[in-house]
Amino acid sequence: MFRKAVLTGICLFLVLQTSYGQTCDEQLPAGVSALKGHKFSCADPKDPKFQYEVGICVNLKKEDAGGMDSAPGAIQIETKENEDERSVHSLGQITHADFMAGTNWVKMEYREGDKYHSHCQQEGRRTVVLIVCQQYETQGHLQLLEENKNKTAECYYLFELSHSSVCSMNQPTSLGLGAIISIVFFVAVGVYLILGFLYQRFVVHAQGKEQIPHYPFWQDVGNLAADGCNVVFRSDGRRNSDGKQYRGIGDDQLRSTPIESTSDTDEHLLPM
Repeated sequence: MFRKAVLTGICLFLVLQTSYGQTCDEQLPAGVSALKGHKFSCADPKDPKFQYEVGICVNLKKEDAGGMDSAPGAIQIETKENEDERSVHSLGQITHADFMAGTNWVKMEYREGDKYHSHCQQEGRRTVVLIVCQQYETQGHLQLLEENKNKTAECYYLFELSHSSVCSMNQPTSLGLGAIISIVFFVAVGVYLILGFLYQRFVVHAQGKEQIPHYPFWQDVGNLAADGCNVVFRSDGRRNSDGKQYRGIGDDQLRSTPIESTSDTDEHLLPM
């Protein structure tokens, strides 16, 4: 039993080391890597004296944060009655970050922030940020959805960050009209050739080139195409001063045969 307990403890230790050994940058999903180092801010909709800042794997430590010696990824800034005074609380550290990605969304979590004074058994504060797809939102829009501190444990601050960077995650690549037409064309040609070859081979018992479906037709098409190219792109070099002229069939024979005068050719019609 003792040996089993020791092995279980070692396994749990290795799992925890693997989970928390990775830095925030290493865990950052590829879909939101463009947001790395960016900061976003918003105000508490219920109490404007509370301002919030959330960074993507960036240290938000403030110079006037008092004894804060951590690396907060999310902070709460409380403005006192005297506007020159304010207090800053860490809502979670980038050294205790965790990510989960899905289709068009990413969940980012920061843990081990400043401890609550009297709520949630004085545990460290935790921030959960849902990064969701918002087309054409290139600047990013952050809003506080909920501050849940009426629990005995696992209290949290819930934010929503809208950004277009996650809209392309796990999206299937759509084919254009040209690609679809090309695929249909080549599939149809392949089916035509395969079925035609099988028919010519096993039904007609054709051999050699005759196995090609409609071989005489395609042979005539090739000959006609060759004749068309010959007419369009080749020249026999015979030109006159007026440029190219149309010559009918038999013009060469007419030029080579001398034309007799009309009076000589019509003499046989006269009565003797």
